[in-house]
Amino acid sequence: MEKESAKKFVLLSGQHNPEAKEVAYIRSHMLSVITLCYNNCAYCAFHGESKPTVPYVTIKKHKEARQRNVRDVIFVSGERPNKFNDIRAILDLWGFESYADYLYTLCELGFLEGVLPTLEVGFLSPYEMKRIRDIVLSLKIMIDSADPKLAQTHHKHSPGKRFELRLKTLEFAGKLRIPVSTGIMVGIDERRESRVDAMKAVLALHRQYDHIQEFIIQPFVPGKGTTLEKKAPPSLQDIQWTLRKALEIFPADVPIVIPYFGSDQKLAQLVKDGLRDIGRVCDDLNTGLASPKITELDKTLKKGAYQLVEVLPIRQKYLRKGWYSGKLSQLLDTFRIRLKKDDTERSEGRRRGPRAKRELEPVLA
Repeated sequence: MEKESAKKFVLLSGQHNPEAKEVAYIRSHMLSVITLCYNNCAYCAFHGESKPTVPYVTIKKHKEARQRNVRDVIFVSGERPNKFNDIRAILDLWGFESYADYLYTLCELGFLEGVLPTLEVGFLSPYEMKRIRDIVLSLKIMIDSADPKLAQTHHKHSPGKRFELRLKTLEFAGKLRIPVSTGIMVGIDERRESRVDAMKAVLALHRQYDHIQEFIIQPFVPGKGTTLEKKAPPSLQDIQWTLRKALEIFPADVPIVIPYFGSDQKLAQLVKDGLRDIGRVCDDLNTGLASPKITELDKTLKKGAYQLVEVLPIRQKYLRKGWYSGKLSQLLDTFRIRLKKDDTERSEGRRRGPRAKRELEPVLA
């Protein structure tokens, strides 16, 4: 696998530090592989009628991403598309014995081009997770909401969004030692108390399995053509309240992430309130250019003496623990070796300055 020439990444320590002046983000590229979804959430604009993406057409997109030094790819699919007869027929025609085999092939083709695959596909069974375990870096499994009243409204036609099922999926991943990104949506008519309930439930699983690598607070953004198209997004005050609760509830080893949601000024205010991670920022594969909002957001944050830093999509503790397969080690062992070297230098007293104040460490690829 090739290395970026003189490319400097930063590895997240996985310890939230409100005193840090760095704000992390992951430069990523997203591939929607199947938009057909067994759920039909009132707020989701992703739902569609597409056929599965032919795996080999993704190779060119991975190559384009690597030419821009993008390391992360997130494959997004509607939930359980294999429940539809036409999708099963197509996968069978292509020679895939199962939906999991299809997902594995997508991830493997990305890995072979030098990107680190993450899956955001909703519910996966323990068997399916075992099947893809050695080719994925992590899973993204959003809870969306723990509010039971949504089962009769926005999730009425979304059996996969049952809170208990989402937690069970997180538990499956924990037992298999798969790092997971999870979180909630804010502004879909859920009670504030339900946000706290979701946070506490996720924390309980993390204490048992130590596998939650970030908790995402996703502000609702109205989607064109959805039932909630005309609904107003949450106020900044509501997002701030949720951020404060998350920082109170989660320990330092579960960073809180709020993705970019269209306002530099609002995000800058959240950084002042303690946010230190904005998660994935996807490149525009149509133009081949990095998202322009990063440049503008960085200028805005620098006014408050903060700085955006690009990071790898894995926390230091999972590198140290070796929570990745032998196959992925071809891409990740370089960073793990560097971490061990840094640890040795610190133990021998060769590193200067108080380590506790350093949230992020530069690592050469």
